[in-house]
Amino acid sequence: MNLRYIGTVTGTFGYKGEMIVSEIASDIINIKSGSIIKIGFSPNFTKDYELENHSKRNNSFIVKLKFIDSKESALNLKENGVYIDENNVIINDGESYFIDDLIGCKVIDKKNKNTVGIIKDVLNLPANDVWLIDTEKGEMPLPYIKDVVKKVDIENKIIVINLIDGLTDLIKNEKENKGK
Repeated sequence: MNLRYIGTVTGTFGYKGEMIVSEIASDIINIKSGSIIKIGFSPNFTKDYELENHSKRNNSFIVKLKFIDSKESALNLKENGVYIDENNVIINDGESYFIDDLIGCKVIDKKNKNTVGIIKDVLNLPANDVWLIDTEKGEMPLPYIKDVVKKVDIENKIIVINLIDGLTDLIKNEKENKGK
């Protein structure tokens, strides 16, 4: 079983034990019904629950688990992480990777074939995800949009981008800032 973090229980919905799971990665579009969901503070410290039903709302899921039948029971799980076997997650139209798979990928400029840097983090923002790239000059935010990201090759850990004007101006030089 390969567990993937899918979000955090941030609150309740109604009075019948439904929970709001927020911070859902934008590439996750659904969870297979009847799946076992693990809830806890880390993947190593979880308890198993069976998914009764769920619905997606923006970047959140409303989740109902078997045997969690009251608002009070659901509140006991608040601020816990939600993990699931990646085989029970349905991801976005044909993409065969999860956000975790992007970390450590080499980013290459399509135009001149130069290495831009390595992806070190992914921010899930309302409009689109932003990939944080560790470059020689510092950290550069890269918007995950079709005009920028041209090819994602998870197997070879390579991402090809169109380095549009102005992106390198956004580099935050952490080394310089630490000296100030």
